[in-house]
Amino acid sequence: MTDQLLQLRKLVHLASEPCSEKRRDLLREITDIFLSESESLTERQNWYFGDIMGQIAYDLETQIREELASRLAAEGNAPHELIRRLASDEIAVARPVLQQSPVLTQEDLIEITQSQSQDHLQAITVRPDIGEDLSQALVTHGNDSVVVGLLRNEQAEIGNQTMIEIADRSQKSEQMQEAMVDRSDVPKEILTDMVNFVSEKLRHQLLEQFADVGTEQLDDVIATMKGQLDQEPLSKVERYIEDLVRRGALNESLLMRFLVDEKPIEFMVGFARLTDIDLETARRALSDPSGTPLAILCRANEIGPEVFKEMALSSLTGVASDPDHVLPLVRVYMRLNVANAQRAVRFWRTRKIAIEDMGEVLAGNHAAAV
Repeated sequence: MTDQLLQLRKLVHLASEPCSEKRRDLLREITDIFLSESESLTERQNWYFGDIMGQIAYDLETQIREELASRLAAEGNAPHELIRRLASDEIAVARPVLQQSPVLTQEDLIEITQSQSQDHLQAITVRPDIGEDLSQALVTHGNDSVVVGLLRNEQAEIGNQTMIEIADRSQKSEQMQEAMVDRSDVPKEILTDMVNFVSEKLRHQLLEQFADVGTEQLDDVIATMKGQLDQEPLSKVERYIEDLVRRGALNESLLMRFLVDEKPIEFMVGFARLTDIDLETARRALSDPSGTPLAILCRANEIGPEVFKEMALSSLTGVASDPDHVLPLVRVYMRLNVANAQRAVRFWRTRKIAIEDMGEVLAGNHAAAV
């Protein structure tokens, strides 16, 4: 009598036993057979093994399912349906499968993200194969700890729009801010936007990062702010500008004074407040080397051409200070239709689209103006 026949007889005997201890032994035996033969099994045989292991495991206590999940977690040929079932079990069972199983697809994981606990989502964040869609699902459905876990996983692919959402959300979470600053693939423009609200320690860390990057990649306004951050915290400037607004003292003349005195933070915050846009849009408009966004904002708010020209020539904006470049820009400004410019600004306000992503909108308004 062969060893295989003896083993089959043993399994048949164990299957007939009502004792949970014997059924545990049965599950372990079947799992051993599966793991030793998994590479040679047909798809149908694989399914049968998964069905049998699942039926036995879910007749037993959680501890046995934990053991099964741990044994199958890293198995590339594990039965798909059984792995999906284990991944949606209570977290002690699901964790090793969610963290390791190569059998789970991105679609499986997104579905789990939408339906399971925060602990399940946290387990997913350590996987090495997180794609952009799964990252978006984790951010949408996850709490702050889940998002921080995702950011700490350098192998996770996080799309630009998801990064923007995380940056906005990080305003209320210093842990999230730290994870963003530490992550290597966060676009510089997103980190630049975070300068407004991160702690002093993180702000200096950000600016140190910017110092190592070529000037063509930097936001010129933030680079100009670098030397004044200690003395002029943004919140202090914002309070000052709001006080000017309440007293009706914020106007073009005061903006010119900020330009002449080279006060970049006051100028940026004052410009944003005078044109009724958020700081992100103001910063990007002021640093755009084409000068077109600046022209549209000034025209929409009927800021005079002389003030516009001085802004464009100032070192506090990203527009080239060469008069040969600025004078044609002033002519463009003069030809801009105020109503068209205001329409473009309303679009920015409602859609919150980044300046550099708005080439078609700007081109359309420019064409309409001239």
